[in-house]
Formats: sequence, C-alpha cells, structure tokens
Amino acid sequence: FYIYFVYSYLLVIWAAILNFIFFVQSKGLYKRQALVVFLGSVLPLFASMSFAFFGLDLVPKLDETIFAFLFSGILFSIAIFRYQTLQVLPVAHQLILDRLQEGIIVTNRYGHIVQINPSAARVFGLNSKVDVGKEISKVLSDWPALHNQTNIQAESETEISINIGGHQNFYILTQTPIIDNRNNFVGFVNLIKDISARKLSEIKLKHLATHDPLTGIYDRRHFYELAEREISRADRYKHSLGFMICDIDHFKQINDSYGHLVGDGVLKAFADHCSLNLRKSDIFARFGGEEFVILMPEISQDDLFFAGEKIRRLVEDKVFKIEGNEIRFTLSLGLYFREGGSNVSLLECIRKADKALYISKDTGRNKLSIWEASKKEETASAH
Repeated sequence: FYIYFVYSYLLVIWAAILNFIFFVQSKGLYKRQALVVFLGSVLPLFASMSFAFFGLDLVPKLDETIFAFLFSGILFSIAIFRYQTLQVLPVAHQLILDRLQEGIIVTNRYGHIVQINPSAARVFGLNSKVDVGKEISKVLSDWPALHNQTNIQAESETEISINIGGHQNFYILTQTPIIDNRNNFVGFVNLIKDISARKLSEIKLKHLATHDPLTGIYDRRHFYELAEREISRADRYKHSLGFMICDIDHFKQINDSYGHLVGDGVLKAFADHCSLNLRKSDIFARFGGEEFVILMPEISQDDLFFAGEKIRRLVEDKVFKIEGNEIRFTLSLGLYFREGGSNVSLLECIRKADKALYISKDTGRNKLSIWEASKKEETASAH
C-alpha cells in the first residue's frame, strides 16, 4: 500500500511540475491551455495532501478529493472545448503566426491589441507581454495608418515606411476587418509585409532612368523634362531664367594623355565640384560627352554672369587628383539670359547658350560668353 501510495503521489507531483514548466515556457494560446491544465492537475493533489499530511478537513464528513476531481473535470473540459487543447488546428495556427515573416497585429473592436507575432514585434520594437491589451493608437502613435481603422467593411492597403537602425524600410500594411458568424465586426488583422527590396529596386531604377550613370547628375532627357516645367513656371509668374553650357577644354587631350579611366574621373570630379557650388534650385545635367548644362531659375543677368565666372575660376584654380595623377583643366562657358515674360522656347534657349559657348571656344577658351539681344541683331560677347 505504502509503495503504491508514494508511487502515485510522485507521478501526480511530477505531472504537475511538467505542466507548470510548460505553462512558464509557453505563450499565446499555449499559455492559456497550460494554465487551465495545470490548475486541473494540482487541485486533487492539493486536496488529498492537505488531508493526508496535515489533517485538514475543510468540509467535515466529506471527501474533498472527490470535489477536487469534479472541479478538475470542469477545468479539463474548458481546456478541451474552449481552448481546444486536444486539437492540432489552434496549435498549428499559433505555430504559423510565430514563424511568419510578415508581421501580424490583431486588434479588437475597441482598438486594443490582442495579439502580436514575433515579426511585428521586431519591426515596431514591441513586447507582446507588455503591449497586448493596450490601445494601438498609443503603442504605435508614430504610424497613424495602423490605427486609422475606420473602414470595417472592406480590406485596405497602405504603404508605410519605418526607419530601422538608420535604414529606411518600406512595408505594405493590409488591414482586414474580422467579422463573426453573426456578421458583427469584432476587430482587425493588420498584416505588415516587407517590400523594402522591391521599393529600393524601384528607386534605383528610377534614378538610373533620370541620372547619368558616370557622374550621378541628371541626364539630358530628364533635364529637358525639368527645364520645360521651369519655363512653364517662369512664364506663369514672369520670372527670369539663366542657361549655362559648360565644356571642358581640350578634353580629348586628357583622354589621349592619361587614358579613358582618367577622362571619366575628370568628368565625375567636375560634376562633384560644380554641384557643391550651385543652389538647390539649380538644375545641373550632363548634356553629352564633356558638355554640361545648368538652368538657374529666378536669377538676374548679372548674377548669371557672376555664377558662370565663379565656376570657371574654381575649376581653373583647382588641382584634381585622379587615379594618382594631378590634373588641371579649364572650362569654356556659354550663357543665355531669358527675361521674365519672354516667349523663347527651351530649345531656342539651349541653342543661344550653345552659340555663346562656341564664341568662348573660338576666342581662346577658358572664358565665358553671354548671348545678348539688340534691336537689330543678336550677338554673343566674350568675357
């Protein structure tokens, strides 16, 4: 009898310990299941041991152990039928949620968070043990799209961006309303899918489509698009525009003397150097070969001249270190000033600046010329 008594108690105690360990280590649906099973397993043990070892008789003339088994049965029924302990489906659901690469945040009808999967916790820096039960509008106040849950009839998609570790990440937020069997709205499932790789590829492709691959500044085609917009804006507000075409003098000699790798370095070095000395509103592009074009909105003719002369002098005085070589070169520039309210087209502006450029090249290079209009004729003067 005593061997059986000790053996039985040890088995029950060991089962209770295992249930408790499972309860501590589990989370989500598992935790609720484990808690109910653990309580059901310890109730008969507690009632029996309190009488056998301590002589406690909480209800005289009644065996408390029998009543403990009754309550244990109720708890086990809750675990089986409410929390579906013996069914694999809820366990599978929890496993899928935990291993999904997409983030999942479930909220109830009042906007309180009821579930967060590990992926969502990583993206937003959440703690499922702390943040579950809180209002999503307070926990994720920096992302209004997540708690702007007004459409309870249809699924919606929104693109959001999140800065993680200094890097901009992009996500598609899909919000799906949860409707119960009685057609009542009970909450939202927020699915957060990382589209950073696709988005960055799109940004890169867009950049490649509008920028010169060697120098990183705008290409000729995109320059024309932006310049047409500026001309439309200038015509609307009667603003003036300045056009400047820059040509690197004797660029072929640089290629022949140092090679094309150094020649490419010269083009990039000039683009970088010039970009640092332009206004944010200026449009700077590689026009082709060693020619570059600059459009300067809302500038006077004197300021256009001074800007061109500043660029020319900065290049003339600079020693560029490229591929282990010290390279010096000069610029020839052609300028055209388009007065506010004039009807000169973009192509005509470029043509006049280009003619002024050739005046600079034909009169000795390393200088700038500005196209000037008179009543009788149009001429370019070199400076």
